[in-house]
Amino acid sequence: MLGTKANLPDILACLLTEQIDKIYIYQKKRLKLFKFYNKILSHLNIRKQEIHSKCKSSFHLYTIHVNPKIRNKVINFLNKKGISCAVNYKSIPSLTYYKNKYKLNPNNYPIAKEWGEGTISLPFYPSISKYDQLFIANTLDIALRKYE
Repeated sequence: MLGTKANLPDILACLLTEQIDKIYIYQKKRLKLFKFYNKILSHLNIRKQEIHSKCKSSFHLYTIHVNPKIRNKVINFLNKKGISCAVNYKSIPSLTYYKNKYKLNPNNYPIAKEWGEGTISLPFYPSISKYDQLFIANTLDIALRKYE
């Protein structure tokens, strides 16, 4: 990509070869785990990411959207129960660089703002167990009922 230099440190480059060899195995595992999350979270009051039928995902994250008013409370609740989750996506108009460079007002982009303020990435990796996914889903259910 123009303007991007993405050389890896030697140690990471050594590890990458084995990862590339297993990419399709990991992608199949991630797809199964993704579908399992979809199934066990289907009854909760959340929105889930949709992948267009003409797109192919690497399934590297499992993100959900909750009411922005309770997102931080839900994250704190999950963290206190030993579930590490993160905010990986924020809306572009709310990021300092873009706000300053392009004079963006996040309020002019209400849909992006709402999604950015309500997104949570749940634990998701090829070796996550179904037991752990169920624990996460049940704990998330408790948090949502507590704060909604």
